Amino acid sequence: MRILYIAEIVGKAGVYAYKKALSELKRQKGVEFTIACADGATGGNGLGRNHAAYLHKLGAQVLTTGEC
Repeated sequence: MRILYIAEIVGKAGVYAYKKALSELKRQKGVEFTIACADGATGGNGLGRNHAAYLHKLGAQVLTTGEC
């Protein structure tokens, strides 16, 4: 099983980069499971409910917070 770990999705730029790169990266590398550290996804301060749902919808099976 190939697992992809994405560290520190921070703010709009991080969410945008995640959105643009994730599907292609998963396809190229044959990734089956994705873990993303989204501690700063909501404006650099934590992870809000809407961002969590959005990142999950884009393809992360697990979202972590805190020290990644």
